Amino acid sequence: MKFCGAHLLSPRIGNNQIWEWSGPELKRISVVETTAPLGRVVWRPDKPYQLATCASVNETTVHVWDVRRPFLPYVTYDEHRDSVTDACWPSNDFDVFMSCGKDGLIVLHNIDSGHAPINYACDVAFDITPDGCMGLAVNSEIHAKNYAMLEEKAQASSGKKTVRQIPYETFRRPIKSLIAFGVPESLTHSLPPSTFYQIAEKYLIGGMEIMHLCEANSKVARNAGQEHVAQTWRLVEALCQQAKIQEEYDRLSAEEKARIIKAWVVKCRFLHEMNRNTP
Repeated sequence: MKFCGAHLLSPRIGNNQIWEWSGPELKRISVVETTAPLGRVVWRPDKPYQLATCASVNETTVHVWDVRRPFLPYVTYDEHRDSVTDACWPSNDFDVFMSCGKDGLIVLHNIDSGHAPINYACDVAFDITPDGCMGLAVNSEIHAKNYAMLEEKAQASSGKKTVRQIPYETFRRPIKSLIAFGVPESLTHSLPPSTFYQIAEKYLIGGMEIMHLCEANSKVARNAGQEHVAQTWRLVEALCQQAKIQEEYDRLSAEEKARIIKAWVVKCRFLHEMNRNTP
């Protein structure tokens, strides 16, 4: 356990709990999930919500955490070449701290010189459903974040501190996301979901020669008004004919054909079960 004023950290493997013990009962205020068990924990003297940690196993990195955002390190340092064994904050300068390791090095770290993992995290989440519906989520303050990063780079190059025009603080309050979803208009004109389901139900995926199969699927697409899809099936038919795939299949023995058909049946059953279990 490690105390810092009214805060107490109880380390566990990968799940380190921070408690407030100033009242009559312990109150858990945060959980910091680390990738390895902790060997050393040192609280930052002037900021009770920040602490530096090093692992008890062979890990060469030192992390500074902010318990207000415990899912990612605040900053990370990787100057050591062997396991880090200890760390401490000086009593006269709280913007730096020291670490030592089995590589024989004592490294002085500046809190502003570490790598901030949050800067490499993407602020945009995107996904698409099988029927073409797209979902998009973006940080509502992404412009403020970008301006803040540009200002920090400008200050680092000029050495002068400027007043930030657009404030951006990731720890004071949760940041909302802007969420949007729908089907783009261009997709609704090219292949509507209803048409996709219609032709998918009538497609043939086996039971006849490849040439006849491609021809049948081409007719299904044409009857649904999807001429470009029908042309694609005719192109596949021409490629299969040029590659003589059907002739190669006919040369297989009965056992090899049975093995291919069995694998195809198993695959079809798997897809059927997966679709049935999908809400």
